[in-house]
Amino acid sequence: MTYKIIWDEPAIDTAARFLKDDPDGLRQLMDAVDLLTDDPRPGGSTAYGSPDLRRMHVGRPFSEPNAGD
Repeated sequence: MTYKIIWDEPAIDTAARFLKDDPDGLRQLMDAVDLLTDDPRPGGSTAYGSPDLRRMHVGRPFSEPNAGD
């Protein structure tokens, strides 16, 4: 079975903001989303509030500052 990805307008607007600053990262995101058409629950993803919502990491890692340091 193949699934269809539907981008809503706020998602497109958010992604477009990264086009100038991080085109490679945006490309990685778009490629990862395209893969969801064949596997909507890929390995490495986790449930995000319900079985139908998933969270997955795409692209370069980030760090969060620790106020205690």
